[in-house]
Amino acid sequence: MVSSAKRDGRRVVSVLLGAPNENGRIESSRALLNYGFNAYENAKLAATGEALGQPAVYKGAAAQVTVGPASDVVLTLPRGQAAKATRDIVLTTPVIAPVAVGQQLGTLKLLVDGQPVGEVALVAQTAVEEGGFFRRLWDTIRLWFGW
Repeated sequence: MVSSAKRDGRRVVSVLLGAPNENGRIESSRALLNYGFNAYENAKLAATGEALGQPAVYKGAAAQVTVGPASDVVLTLPRGQAAKATRDIVLTTPVIAPVAVGQQLGTLKLLVDGQPVGEVALVAQTAVEEGGFFRRLWDTIRLWFGW
């Protein structure tokens, strides 16, 4: 028997095999669903539109671009473990204009107790147009020499 329930915006699914009768299946499935809701919780590690970094932009009209997740970042963890969830921001460098809104510019690594449990793309939240001739020339020189 497969069943699911949604409570407080969180859906839990149970799969039950080998129950002796219909009443046993219903009670066991209810117990599994309640266990899922009671033993686990959602931890929101980042919100849509949250600014998580501002890498430098070379050859652009702006010097930096803001990056963040394209959607909410939520982990389902055993109750009480949310404090052990951390995030590590890894930005792609160098960022060279033009940059489009939604362009991936890095990764948000999700960790629990220091162990990786997932990754989410970090995307540009604003567009950066290509800069003028002298800006592009100067930034090309900076990139060549690693300034």
